[in-house]
Parts: sequence; C-alpha cells; structure tokens
Amino acid sequence: MYLAILIYISFSWWVAVAGRSQASLFPDSTCPVQPGRLSWASLTALDQHNPPLDSQCQASYPDNSTARPQGNLPVSGPICVAASDFPDEYCIYTFANFSQGRGLSVLASPSTISSVVDASLAFGSSHARLGPPPYFEEQLPGRGKGLVCNRTILKGQLILLSTPLFMIQEKAMRDLPELARLQLQQLSIQKLPPRSRALYLDLAVRESRAGAGAEDLEHCSHTVIQMVSGSRNTNYHEQGHFGGDKVEDVLLTNGFSASLGEARDGFGIVVPEAARLNHDCRPNARFALDPDSLILMVHATRVIHAGEEITFSYIDEKQEFATRQDTIRANWGFQCSCKLCSGPAHSRALSDSRLRRIDILRRPLLSFDLGRVQGDSLEEALELVRLYETEALSGALAEGYMIAAVWHCFWGLEEETRHWAILAVKNWLVWEGSGKANLEMMGRLSRHPHEQWCWGKKTKI
Repeated sequence: MYLAILIYISFSWWVAVAGRSQASLFPDSTCPVQPGRLSWASLTALDQHNPPLDSQCQASYPDNSTARPQGNLPVSGPICVAASDFPDEYCIYTFANFSQGRGLSVLASPSTISSVVDASLAFGSSHARLGPPPYFEEQLPGRGKGLVCNRTILKGQLILLSTPLFMIQEKAMRDLPELARLQLQQLSIQKLPPRSRALYLDLAVRESRAGAGAEDLEHCSHTVIQMVSGSRNTNYHEQGHFGGDKVEDVLLTNGFSASLGEARDGFGIVVPEAARLNHDCRPNARFALDPDSLILMVHATRVIHAGEEITFSYIDEKQEFATRQDTIRANWGFQCSCKLCSGPAHSRALSDSRLRRIDILRRPLLSFDLGRVQGDSLEEALELVRLYETEALSGALAEGYMIAAVWHCFWGLEEETRHWAILAVKNWLVWEGSGKANLEMMGRLSRHPHEQWCWGKKTKI
C-alpha cells in the first residue's frame, strides 16, 4: 500500500472524470490554508479500449501563438485539443528548464496558462535545495513504503522541498472526453525530461503496476489533435492499479489540489517526492504549496524523533472517529490503524466528545463576528485552545492561537493579545494564500495591537 500525499484539510476529493461529468473535482473551501486531496473512490471506470496515438505525426505545426504563455521561461510548442463540441481548447505546456532542468508539464486552457505560469516565472528556473534529507525510505509493516527520520527533526523544521512535475486544470478534467484526457495526460508526461518522466512513472511501479516504463509513452506529438468521438482500440494503454490509465492513476492516487493564477483556478498537482508520506489522524507534519514559486514545502508540526515515521493527515483531523474511518475507507480504500484510531474504545469516545465541542466552538469564533458568539467569547476562545492542545492537533494550533489573539484584541486586552499572537506566529507553518495573510496579521497584532482593525471593537458596542 504505497499511499501517496494527502493533506491537512477539511475534505477529500470526489472525482468523476470519465466522459463529460460535471461533478466538481475539488471540494468547497472551508479551510482556506490547505488544498484538498485527489481520491480514486468515485472515479468512473475508465474505458480500456482507446486507440493509440497516430504513429504518423505531422512534422509541421500550424501557428498556435495564442496558446503560448507569456514570459521568458523556455516552453515547447503547445499540444492542443480542438473539437467543435469542446467548451474550451486545452493545451500541454512543457517548461523543460523549470527548477534547474527538472521540468514541468501543465495541461490547461490558453486563457489560464499565462497567469499560472507567469506566477512561476517570478521564481525563474532556479530551485532551492536542501542538504542531506533527514529521512530515509523504508518498507513499513501494513503501511507500504514511508519516510522514516534518520535524526531528530525539530518543530517547524523544513523536511522536504520540491516542485511539481505535472499540473492539470480542474476544468479540463471535467470538460475533456475520456479519450482526449488520457492522451493529453500521457503526452504531458512524455514531454518531461527523461529523469523526471521516470520519476513520475515510478509512482505507478511502486503501486505494483506492472510494466510502467517511460518507453510506454514514446508516441509522437500533435500540436493540434482532432479527437474523433467513439474511436476505440484494444492496444491504447496499459491498465493502472485501479483498472485505468497509468498516468491518470498516478494523478488520482498521488495528486493534491490547489488554486492558482489570478482567477484561482483549481489544479490537480503531482509532486512525486511528497507522495511518499503516509496518513495519520494525528500527524507530525504538514505541507503547503506556494502559488507564486510553485514550491512545495513540508514542515514538522512537532518534534519528530529518529526512527519515527513522517506522516500527515489525508483528511480533516477534527472529524470524529467514525467519520474519519468512513471517509478514508470510501476515498482511499483502507482502514486507518493509527494510534488514535486503534486505541481503546473509551479513549476514542473521549476524543470524539472533545471534537464535537471543537466543532461547536470553532465556527462562530472563527467567523470573528461579534454577533455570533452569545456566551463568554474570551472563555470560549481559551477553551478552544485547550481542546486543540489536548487533542494534539499540532497542525491546527496556529489557528487556535489566532482565534484567541483576535478575540482578546476585540476586548482591547493588549498583553493577552500579544501573547496569543506571538504563539500563533511561532506555530504558523502554512504560508501560502490566506495563510500568509493571516500570518502577517498575527505579526502586526504581536507588535502593534492598538493599530489593528479588531482593537477594542467589543468595548464599543
């Protein structure tokens, strides 16, 4: 069971990608600081009889300059799908020099690619590197391969840093017919540099997918592929682990989602290095993708000792036991046996009781709406912090401290506001999107609480 990456998030993905399903690939965003996980549970069975790509590819390409992204990062000629019944045209853009030659293939519409890739151009083609990794890969009983610490990792320490190899726009997953989608995804991986292509396909090998080699993708590429509906052949692709295409199988079992570009378009993203991390309902790490640089970082949420596996949560950690089990089983096909889930029944019952109380307190407090909190707002904020700490929700502690800081700010209590804001900053490990904005707000509250929007609002009512 080579379980790939998931994340600290309040939802999982329900994916219906065959044909023209309009089901949303991404959940609605109730947790703004983390992206959601790709899942194979609701994947419509892929047709196994698709035709091979034409071996007689044309050497000359029609002008398709409108599909090219702006910027100075080298990009190969885009490969696009054009058909009368498509709501949009979708193209493959491959940036061979991205991240010091690691490369990146993006499957997106021409109207979307410029804002997404221009964001990455700010980072250029360089890629920050870490020293020797603080972990090694090991086969773990009942868990498949995972990452195990080879030395003590301190809370907040950067564990892993990497960039995506493949990104696909959510809308393309919904809009493209199955045949077009599978062909474009295979071409996207084919166009990566050889080492990166092998790294991507190795994820299929690790899932016991026989014969998943880079040579399987040696088809030639069209700049514009005219797809003919209903065309099928028994020799198109080898099956993946779940009976579908290998490239898509890797995407669905190893991908995560993020919103990118000016329009915040949803993308499925594969970073193979992060796919080695296994699930735990009380994980010791979490990750964040910076949308500007397209760098993914994994940080420790607590001290991780040598010999301990590095884990993070595939689901919202604040769910009760039965809900966690149902969600994991339905979407990833296994039963969680982490320490929390396999503990005594009375311990799970106590945990569930605390989690129910967290749900009651969190929603009105996190709204920062003075009219929604009917009780003692300060006491409830402090109770929420205690519950987070008791439940060992290490990845969510910054949120609890932020809530306490803002509500003390509402009451004009300077010392307490500074105290909780400082703790929020110290525990903040998510720095992309709204997480970055919240972190900056906590920094201001810790220094100049009197100047912030929340100061003394409760005392003025």
